[in-house]
Amino acid sequence: MLGVYVWVLSSQLSAPTIGWQARAVLLLTVVASSAVGTSVFLAAAWAMRVREVSDVLSLMRRASGRLRRGGSS
Repeated sequence: MLGVYVWVLSSQLSAPTIGWQARAVLLLTVVASSAVGTSVFLAAAWAMRVREVSDVLSLMRRASGRLRRGGSS
């Protein structure tokens, strides 16, 4: 996450006031570092066979199946 954070902020404008470009870069930083951090965390938890990860993934699969079928219980 730190690598993504540094990469995104390296292109940040160094203006004395925070403009919309800087705010957009900061928002992108939060989104990108969150996505990378979550992906790394899930990959590590899956590799270590953490049961809760499998439980959450199966819950998500069941929920997406219900949405595709029309939401019936």
